[in-house]
Amino acid sequence: MAETLRSWPVPAELAEDIVLAASELVTNAVEHGHGEVEIALRLTGGVVRLSVRDEADAEPVRRHPDEHSPRGRGLALIEAISAAWGHHRAGSGKWVWAEFRFG
Repeated sequence: MAETLRSWPVPAELAEDIVLAASELVTNAVEHGHGEVEIALRLTGGVVRLSVRDEADAEPVRRHPDEHSPRGRGLALIEAISAAWGHHRAGSGKWVWAEFRFG
């Protein structure tokens, strides 16, 4: 993924955020979903869309952990570093996506 981002005209700092977001979304898919996990990356104009699919039907839940909680900040982080994020059903499962804008 990092190599693909380097081959696109994506600023280095934004590429780092996208890789971090991918790590968070894949971790969520592994920990809270089930089945195969897929990653898709698409560049359209000045927007990179990162999508991660798992085979669970459960919708992602943005948590609001207190300052002492060691977990539960993944989607809050995605919300903070991306321009937008969301999810949609895909057969038996879902895609969770985040968009990153530049230019």
